[in-house]
Amino acid sequence: MKKYKRLIPVAAVVLLLGILLAFGLTSAYLTDKDIASNVVTIGKVSLELDEGSFVDSSVIAAGQSLVKAPSLKNTGTVDEYVFISVAVPKKTVTLLYEDSTAGENAHRKGTKIYGEPREDEIFRMIAEGGNVAEIEGNDNASVALTYHAGTASAEGWVSLNTFNTEKVTDGVRYKIYYFGYNKRLAAEGNAETVTLFDRIQLKSFIDEELTNENREDTPVTVKISAYGIQADKLGIDGLPAGDGYLTKQQLSEVFGVVMRKQATA
Repeated sequence: MKKYKRLIPVAAVVLLLGILLAFGLTSAYLTDKDIASNVVTIGKVSLELDEGSFVDSSVIAAGQSLVKAPSLKNTGTVDEYVFISVAVPKKTVTLLYEDSTAGENAHRKGTKIYGEPREDEIFRMIAEGGNVAEIEGNDNASVALTYHAGTASAEGWVSLNTFNTEKVTDGVRYKIYYFGYNKRLAAEGNAETVTLFDRIQLKSFIDEELTNENREDTPVTVKISAYGIQADKLGIDGLPAGDGYLTKQQLSEVFGVVMRKQATA
């Protein structure tokens, strides 16, 4: 396990990656109990999570951003449906506007978004290029999480907002977002997803509010988790074959199977 020294500048926050591959990093064997009791092993389910040029244990200051572009590759022997969760830490801070604007809601860069400090997500995820969507209930000044969205005619990620939740781990509260890829990843050719997003930014806030007590003397961690399950023989009617695109409802049903299998593994 790596050890991290305490950072002296109060504005500096360590950004880490937590990789949690459901069913194991290298391989897993899933049984298909619903379809045929004599089928014990469906195949080898294996995923590789890549983040582009992101460097683990990076140091970032308030308002700065880093390249961080998570994507998944099928390294197994069967086609897979894949999912990603992003756990964003929350702290009690006074968020500041990133830019100046004009008009009815005009504000100056660096002024307070809210009058008083409040618990909020301190990182934002930024997708760049085509097919960019905002997370449901997105508040540009507060949450501002964008991602590369899949559509009925283009592959990409679908927000599974009904699974979104909050969780406290080691004294830190996280908002957890779930996404499913709307196309099966073929084993042949080791198919890959598009990136979920491209950059991650530490929001601007009043530096002094991240005291040692608030930081709890631990690195601030954005946790990325990847999940995979075989695409065939899931016992779910209507799933598209081949290169067809899954709807949000279909992805939610498949991810429900993933969560149940994970809970009973």
